[in-house]
Amino acid sequence: MSNYSVATHKSHVANMLLRHINHILQTYVSYMLQHMTILLRHLYVATYDYYIATCNSYVITYNYSVATYKSHIANMYKLYVVTYDYSVATCKSYVATYNYSVVTQKLLVANMC
Repeated sequence: MSNYSVATHKSHVANMLLRHINHILQTYVSYMLQHMTILLRHLYVATYDYYIATCNSYVITYNYSVATYKSHIANMYKLYVVTYDYSVATCKSYVATYNYSVVTQKLLVANMC
């Protein structure tokens, strides 16, 4: 075998090895890109789910605040009604006491005569 044919053979083998390495690298890069795409999709879905959960948490907190506010208003209204009823009852008691004292005075006057 001449030097030329040995060099040609080595060159041919080197080219085959380079093509094979290039194919392996392309396959690996393609696989890694696909894998990264899948990971990014999962990350996007997880981020979206987290966003939805956060929105739901805000809605629940808002609904709780509204319910607390309504409860507070209802309790204040009940207190106002009870206070009003108490005032009316007290007023009626004063009227009854006044009427009783008027009747008592009339009886005293009637007994004196």
